[in-house]
Amino acid sequence: MGNLLTQLAHLQRGNRRQSVAPPSLAQWKGVKETVRRIYIENGRKKDDLRNIMILIYHFEATNKMYSSKIKQWGMFKNNGDTEKALSIGGEGMPKRKRYDVKTAEKVFYALLDHAIPTNPATVRPPDIFKHQELVLFSVYDYILEAFNRGGYRPDQLLSPVDQTSITWQRISDKAYEFGVMFQRSSDKQAAEAYTSIIRQMESLATSAHPYMMIKFWRVCYYLHRLGEKNRDYWHIYGFIDWFHRLAEAENPSNRSIVQLLGPLRRMVQEDDKHTLWYTLRIGYLRSIHCLQAVIGSNNHPTVLSMWANYAKHWSKQ
Repeated sequence: MGNLLTQLAHLQRGNRRQSVAPPSLAQWKGVKETVRRIYIENGRKKDDLRNIMILIYHFEATNKMYSSKIKQWGMFKNNGDTEKALSIGGEGMPKRKRYDVKTAEKVFYALLDHAIPTNPATVRPPDIFKHQELVLFSVYDYILEAFNRGGYRPDQLLSPVDQTSITWQRISDKAYEFGVMFQRSSDKQAAEAYTSIIRQMESLATSAHPYMMIKFWRVCYYLHRLGEKNRDYWHIYGFIDWFHRLAEAENPSNRSIVQLLGPLRRMVQEDDKHTLWYTLRIGYLRSIHCLQAVIGSNNHPTVLSMWANYAKHWSKQ
């Protein structure tokens, strides 16, 4: 935690991260088709591509390196590089200046040096990587939808101010309470807490809300940690499965919430708890990155709180 805050303080004073070493030709060859799939087939922008390649494949290159290699490979888009940018727009909400987003990007990639664990999907079938890609795509799309279509503002992230954010806060609190009661063998209180979580989920699947990307991962953390302690993961499996069923019933199949929960549910069904845990971790990191870029600031209290939560809990397992 101390190292994380020290790095953040240095970066806020303008210190730069050490240069990224260029990947070898063999390394570039190994990721060529992955880059094509993410950049061309899925239409992601270069910043998005870079973030996904780091989190899933542990492959790091700068945007300039990607631009050079993509040009060399002849990977040109029909409409150019005009993908959706992670910035706040809409009525009454001015777009953030580009240098603010770049500052946020600089902080994020520096902190990643100490944040990314080993991806257990490397020993799984190749399709699991595509499932992880879909999760990260969906985090990006969900946050865009919440801010640009939902009309939410960064200041609304500071504390629960509407019914949806209040409900997410309550669910997060109940997930923590459930774990405590379960560990104490207080079966009745634990059952009441878990039932409360499931019931409150019914009101959250109809629309995108940025507070989900703050609290959803924490709920998953509490439930997964309990499963790890007791070698029984039915709590988190039930939570993800139920949320996916609700979202699928309320939304078209192409909505970002369904696309986010679908791959997690498949990992649940396949009992792939290690890959599920890693995917939850990078999903949380991805949420921090996207919220940081949308807000355009590296010292927003919500972003700092999420980094502190990650350093305290997620990075230790």
